[in-house]
Amino acid sequence: MTATAPNIFDDGEISDFMRKTRSPDGTVTTGVQDLTSVVLYAKANNTGKTFGSFVQSNTLVSSSSTNYLNVLVIDGSVYYSALHFSTTTTTLIRSETLNREPTPFEPCPGVVYRNLAVGGTVRSTNCNSPELIN
Repeated sequence: MTATAPNIFDDGEISDFMRKTRSPDGTVTTGVQDLTSVVLYAKANNTGKTFGSFVQSNTLVSSSSTNYLNVLVIDGSVYYSALHFSTTTTTLIRSETLNREPTPFEPCPGVVYRNLAVGGTVRSTNCNSPELIN
């Protein structure tokens, strides 16, 4: 979410956003309230704040982060504010469960590559050349 001056986020909008993104059922827990207070403190001081967490199990890694950013103009007033929330989950798959070996989405001269996917659809490939692997 972004807001430009003079209509910068009010405290209620920030609290609502935090409640909806940080609570599975939309309730305000002590943890959600503490995180909301951190963001509201940054807003009150015309600063920014970034925080997040990582969770790991045997087959996946998940990360989530919240970012609050104030962009100031020369006189110190807020030009715009941005409030961003993201979650990424990477699931590891055993190679023996795959029908065929994974291949690059695009031609790739390197030995190491990563297929980049958004919304479950592979969109591009990121290649590393062999000399960079050593």
